[in-house]
Amino acid sequence: MNESNHPRVLGSVVPAPDYYDAAILDPIQRPDRVSGVWGIDRWRCYEVAWRQPNGVPVVGMCVIDIPAHSKYTVESKSLKLYLNGWAYHCIDSEDEFIHQVSTDLTNLAQEEVSVTWIPLTQSSLMSVTSLDPKTCIDAFDFSQSPQRQSSIFKWSGDESVSQSFHSHAFQSICPVTGQPDWATICVDLTGPVLDPGSLLAYLCSFQTHGAFHETCIESIYQDIWSSTSLTELTVQGAFTRRGGIDINPCRSSHQNAIVMGRLIRQ
Repeated sequence: MNESNHPRVLGSVVPAPDYYDAAILDPIQRPDRVSGVWGIDRWRCYEVAWRQPNGVPVVGMCVIDIPAHSKYTVESKSLKLYLNGWAYHCIDSEDEFIHQVSTDLTNLAQEEVSVTWIPLTQSSLMSVTSLDPKTCIDAFDFSQSPQRQSSIFKWSGDESVSQSFHSHAFQSICPVTGQPDWATICVDLTGPVLDPGSLLAYLCSFQTHGAFHETCIESIYQDIWSSTSLTELTVQGAFTRRGGIDINPCRSSHQNAIVMGRLIRQ
């Protein structure tokens, strides 16, 4: 296993595989985990197929859930190449696909990884989720310069209230390719009143920041959590699709947090 944080295939020209090969999967070691934070990374894969013993392809989609406390996560380009190889591989059933993909990714992550196969006849399972327009903060003005510091947040009030915010304006930079990543960020919290403009200014500061999707969401979670006294906090990122895969990290103070569904840009 390649345990480097410099993956073998990302940023390299790699021929598309024409056979199943779990060895192409590239692990990326996660930073040290922060205790008390629950999380999951949900990968929705839209370009997936395998072959029946008679050679007839079965085309569908799959959802992969990787625990945030796993030692490793998988590099996205290597996962795309791995799934492409399945299009040439003959198996007996979708159960065999689920078992093998789950086994391969569990071995990589060193934590149990869940895999769900979604036939195209059940595409409603991938239907688009609508966010409440009232919780969008993209029209708010902010007076301070965008900065990635917890001191930027403006809190008020002594009572604990539940609030929800989302922004479609989030951008960050892939630390390997230098290309922009786009996402909708959703924040749900219970605590003092958070000024939406200060949250928007903070999120806009990531536009030139180089980090993987999961690291961005963890930074947002930690900065908000450390800036005041909160009862609950959930931060989710719905990143737009690349290579037929969208990545959706969720970090929360409680284990019953619900991972949001697919958004319109995904």
